[in-house]
Amino acid sequence: MDGIHFLVDGDGSRTAVVIDLDMYGDLIEDLLDAAVARERESEDDVPWEAVRAEILNDLRAGGPADAVPDSDEVVRSS
Repeated sequence: MDGIHFLVDGDGSRTAVVIDLDMYGDLIEDLLDAAVARERESEDDVPWEAVRAEILNDLRAGGPADAVPDSDEVVRSS
């Protein structure tokens, strides 16, 4: 298959794969996105209001908007 090469050990068993990302990068990205989505299926949803309040609080405090609060921290809108 073009753009896909298997690395083998001394016994000829496949041990790794090298994938041409120019050819298959979009497909690999979709595969990884699907894997992350599956891992997160059991996570609780976060209401938009809580996410928005967290972002606004971070921006007002001058901190990074992508900061992750401690798991027991509650963000309330004012």
